[in-house]
Amino acid sequence: MKKGRNSNIELLRILCMITIIIHHSFVHSGISISIENTNTLILSIIQILGKTANNIFILTTGYYMINKKINKEKIIKLIGEILFYSYSILFVYLVFCKEKEIGIIIKSILPITFNAEWFVTSYILLYITIPFINALINNLTKKEMSVLIIIFIVCFSILPTINLLSEYFSNYIWFILLYLVGAYTKLYENKEFSKYSKCFIVVSSIAIICVITSIACFNMRRLGLLEINSFLVFILAYSIFMDFINKKEYSNSIINYVASSSLGIYLIHDNVIIRAFMWKKLKIGSLIKTKFFWLYEIEVVVGIFIICLLIDIIRRELIEEKIIKSIRKNSV
Repeated sequence: MKKGRNSNIELLRILCMITIIIHHSFVHSGISISIENTNTLILSIIQILGKTANNIFILTTGYYMINKKINKEKIIKLIGEILFYSYSILFVYLVFCKEKEIGIIIKSILPITFNAEWFVTSYILLYITIPFINALINNLTKKEMSVLIIIFIVCFSILPTINLLSEYFSNYIWFILLYLVGAYTKLYENKEFSKYSKCFIVVSSIAIICVITSIACFNMRRLGLLEINSFLVFILAYSIFMDFINKKEYSNSIINYVASSSLGIYLIHDNVIIRAFMWKKLKIGSLIKTKFFWLYEIEVVVGIFIICLLIDIIRRELIEEKIIKSIRKNSV
């Protein structure tokens, strides 16, 4: 009997998607940090978990894919999902929107090439090079791989955190590093780090809270302390990832099924057309100073998650499954 995916990791992916929606509610609603408003401080702290979540998604990719092969079916599913949502939403936009922007139309027609969603473009670049990355990893000793990861962390995380070598950073290179770390964890377990994962979560979280508070209170220059490749954000992401890895493994079909829609939820709610329209209509920023803000924020985040999940389930069951069955039938 085929063993299902570890639901600890799948549950983590669901939680990550929720925090990414919270992150987008902050950045796309034009909310700025203010010491005079506790809500903005708390929300800005929570939304950092969105950047942390992006890192965790790639860590899990490395963890899962190091021992697997990229076949035609997987590539078709991934690219098909991206193009389906981009073209479907573009169609609705062209039919119902009176004022149209040529830039948005072009990005929707070529979403990967024109970087309509930065995560998707970088993920595709990573995905198509996984066979070559795996070949490299399989030809490295544990010591050689450790040295390579340390070099990457110093050059693309530690130094950019203090604004050194930041001009050499790219999301694609960062994703390669995260993939290497996730793969290393799968191959060698990294038990020494596991012992202190909870401690690292606490320490890195406190450091991030201090940074955000300092920015609000003293208008402190941010440097690279809160970027996706910040060493603080990286340590927090890896510590959370390791904490879930170390929990007792189990498999829950519902959790795993919902987690399979994570990318779909991302593609819908952060589509270049949807995000320009949705966050403007929701007007989260206008309620940031009210006592009802957190109730509204929860309603918005949960609502977006559930609606996008239902849409993606319909796509998977009615469209994707038929296409995959046809591909398998023709491959026989």
